[in-house]
Amino acid sequence: MDTVVTLSSADPSRVPVPATVTIPAGSQSATVSVPLGTFTITKFVRITATKPGSSLYRTLKIAP
Repeated sequence: MDTVVTLSSADPSRVPVPATVTIPAGSQSATVSVPLGTFTITKFVRITATKPGSSLYRTLKIAP
């Protein structure tokens, strides 16, 4: 069975992520494209992935 994961960004105006991503049955991951806004300084943005029963986050480092 496929797994639908909800994604969120701590700074959606500069680092928008899709609302959800589907991980195909038998897979452990999925790939998403994230269009970045313009940055003049290095910024750290937390991306959170949530599915029923668990949540996980990673912090992206984005440099100009």
